[in-house]
Amino acid sequence: MTDPLAGEGAAPSPAPSPPTTPAAVAARRERRLDRWLGLGVGVVAAALLAVLAAEESAAPADGRRAPRPYEDDVAPWRAVDPALVRFHEERSWPTGLDEARGFALCPDGGFVVVGDRALCRFAADGRRSAEWPLPGPPECVALDAAGVAWIGYRDRVEARDAAGSVTAAWAAPGSGAHLTALAVTADTVWLADAAHRVVLRCTPGGRLLGRLGLPDAAAGIPGLVVPSPYLDVALGADGAVYVSNPGRHRIEAYAPDGRLLRAVGGFSMRVDGFCGCCNPVALAVRPDGVLIAAEKGIARVKLLNPVGVVTAVVAPPAAFSGEAFGRRVACDGAGRVFVLDSGSGAVRVFAPQPEETDGPRIGK
Repeated sequence: MTDPLAGEGAAPSPAPSPPTTPAAVAARRERRLDRWLGLGVGVVAAALLAVLAAEESAAPADGRRAPRPYEDDVAPWRAVDPALVRFHEERSWPTGLDEARGFALCPDGGFVVVGDRALCRFAADGRRSAEWPLPGPPECVALDAAGVAWIGYRDRVEARDAAGSVTAAWAAPGSGAHLTALAVTADTVWLADAAHRVVLRCTPGGRLLGRLGLPDAAAGIPGLVVPSPYLDVALGADGAVYVSNPGRHRIEAYAPDGRLLRAVGGFSMRVDGFCGCCNPVALAVRPDGVLIAAEKGIARVKLLNPVGVVTAVVAPPAAFSGEAFGRRVACDGAGRVFVLDSGSGAVRVFAPQPEETDGPRIGK
């Protein structure tokens, strides 16, 4: 079978997977399988029906429905010991966007946000200082050291300088990509492609250099599991590339050449693990190697030390309204954690309490 991520310019061959036409996508959304990636609509629907049928057939004789692992009744798991919450919300900056999708901090303390077909730049005090229209709905954004905003659309990349002018534009390698996150250095653009369950290493001009996260039994890489369009990538000060593996409930660190260095995390409904079908949905890395991870479902943001032990809760479930969660997270040199709220679209700033350290552990 032809590799869908084959080199640039390669003519895509007919894919054996079910169609991904606009009509098919709309049907998936109507079935609340919004952008279910890498699987055909028929396969997903059949699998879900099979699961539901199995659950109903396994119901007790008294007619009560057997409990499901994804039940809405997760109130006991939403409670967090206040002693574990070692951050407080310092401020919240509205973005004015109906659907804020991406967020990145600027070196001067400001930040940029993409959403609603716009790139918006904000000053350090939260005032919107500039806005530029975009040609399509953006998915994510990252800033390089020069302040250039690299914007990821569903299947293409665009770079804009501080004046909003386009300095680079290219299609994501291969066909059928769904870009959900990116990270940049002076010579590399890392693209998280949730459709193909891979992180692509590209030049700033769009040439494909390599891939991270594909299954490789010999190298001990089980592969990324991405049931929904939440795949994140972040760069560490140690040179590692950190990738969320939401279906496996963990965060993986890779060398730029693709070697898997380590993986941390695990499934748990409790705060010491990652909950639900597929978490974490967003991550960032502090200069000291501490990981910041956000979850949906039971929405929470927390810190993990380099070996994966949860050391503090930044934002507990009670900090979010309704089904909102932290769509993006970032951190600054003062240890503050910035959270892009999926519900309000606001950039929320959480500052550490004076006693916050990475020493105490949240045990299992």
